[in-house]
Amino acid sequence: MTISQHARIRMQQRGINEGGIELLVNYGEHQYKNGADIYFASKRACQLMLSEGLRPSKVGRLSDVYLVLIGQTVATVAHKH
Repeated sequence: MTISQHARIRMQQRGINEGGIELLVNYGEHQYKNGADIYFASKRACQLMLSEGLRPSKVGRLSDVYLVLIGQTVATVAHKH
C-alpha cells in the first residue's frame, strides 16, 4: 500500500500517522463507493482493537477518522463530521 502526497499532507495536518492508517485498514469497517474503498473505525472495530490490547487513547483518536483507498493507494485521510 502506498500513500499519496495529498494523503501525507492531510495526515500531517490532522495528526494521523502511518500506524493509524494500518490499523484502519486491518481492523476498520469498509465500504465501496464510486470506485474507492472507504475504511473507518466503527464501534465494533474499536471494540476489537481494544480487545486485542491496543491502547484506549490510540483507539479513541481513530474513532472519527476515515481513509479513502483507491487500488493500493491511500488517496486521503480525514475526520468524520
